[in-house]
Amino acid sequence: MVKRYFLNNPFFCIIVLGLMVCLPSLSIDIYVPVMGSMARALLTSKASIQLTISVFLAGLAIAQLFSGFIADIIGRRTTLLFGLALYSVMSLLCSFAQSSDSILYYRILQGLGCSVIVVCAFAICRDLFEGESLTKTISYITAIISLSPAIAPIIGGFIASISSWRGIFILLAITGLFLLLMGYVFLPETLNNHKEAMPTKRAKLLDVYRSLLSNTRFLQLSLLVSVIYSAYFSYLYNASFVFESIYRQTIAITAGLMGLNAFALFLGSALAPSIVKRIGTQRAVISALFTIIIFSLVLTLYHAHFHTPSLAVFCSCMFLSTFSVAIIVPLMNSESLSAVNQHFASAAAFSGFIRYGLASSFGALIASFHLISVHLITASLLVASFLGLFLLKKAGLARQ
Repeated sequence: MVKRYFLNNPFFCIIVLGLMVCLPSLSIDIYVPVMGSMARALLTSKASIQLTISVFLAGLAIAQLFSGFIADIIGRRTTLLFGLALYSVMSLLCSFAQSSDSILYYRILQGLGCSVIVVCAFAICRDLFEGESLTKTISYITAIISLSPAIAPIIGGFIASISSWRGIFILLAITGLFLLLMGYVFLPETLNNHKEAMPTKRAKLLDVYRSLLSNTRFLQLSLLVSVIYSAYFSYLYNASFVFESIYRQTIAITAGLMGLNAFALFLGSALAPSIVKRIGTQRAVISALFTIIIFSLVLTLYHAHFHTPSLAVFCSCMFLSTFSVAIIVPLMNSESLSAVNQHFASAAAFSGFIRYGLASSFGALIASFHLISVHLITASLLVASFLGLFLLKKAGLARQ
């Protein structure tokens, strides 16, 4: 009876699944404003704390390749509950960690759990809805995801101000346990047939990935999304340290500034359909790429003449660049999936593997520089935008 309530109430279903899909974004954005204080509390380098994002993304990427495969065999519900349990336990262990090495270990396992949750949540959406209902459901869930980066830094800053960075991970553990309880009580098994033999599934999976690797257009557009996504993470990796060390801002103000910038993600995602309706996908993406190039050059020139841009100039340029990123990523993600004729779920998972894997590797590279600089952020965005234009042309979307 309780599980039937979940099936018969789409709004409740969307809220629960939307909160689950928010966990990756929440797990990164909520503690970014306090990364500086984490480094000081654990007596470690800033690079070590930056790596906590990289390893989380690595776990998120790795699990993309097999979590959907497992969910097709043993069912969505069991796999999802396992992911939520793993996420909750690792979040709690992060809060008690006494060294950066411990957090790195817990974070990669937290990322694995998070990836399982997201893949299963979207699989449940596909099981329960179809056609226009599926499109609306995904749109509503995307809106919930877009709000998370704007709200999470503010929540993290507030929690840190009344306790410490450890309180943030305790909150993540409580959130995971709450969703685990909701899933256990309300979520039914939505997979109609998961009794197929594993060898058959494995053979199909290998065939699917082989076909995706031979799809040049899909790979080019997925790489475009991944490059822009990774460049945005150059901001996330450095923002907390830039605001605290260079601009001398408090944790509360840092959280507010990052929340304001993250609001650009929501704004860009919300306005993207209207922009596409007016000028088309091709022009929207090209315009967004040139917007990033222009404002990255503004920051670069400002940096060359005044050493460090003013806080107002930096925040304004990053807001507009982030707004552009929010337009490019969903549009090109949709285009990449349109290049695939079948196996959409596997294509989405493989695209996610490329995106999170590249972002993780890029973050590790940034951390290896041991450098906190506005110039590093702008250089990353500038290079990524030019590479994006190149990939867009190779994929045939930059032709008039």
